[in-house]
Amino acid sequence: MTKVRLGNLCLAAAVAGVILCAVLMRAFYMPYSGFLRTVLYNILIFFWAVSVWWRILHAQTRRCLLG
Repeated sequence: MTKVRLGNLCLAAAVAGVILCAVLMRAFYMPYSGFLRTVLYNILIFFWAVSVWWRILHAQTRRCLLG
């Protein structure tokens, strides 16, 4: 079994928190919730792109996924 690093655990908790905030804003109407939800989704896409950049070693495959 691999050892879970604290940084990975914190990142997973942060992503889960962002997803929870986006879902709660969709469920309960709040002023400016559309803008905030868009910002949260953009943050999630950014973290996904960074994780692809770190995990995919083959340059052409990485470019295709990020494109």
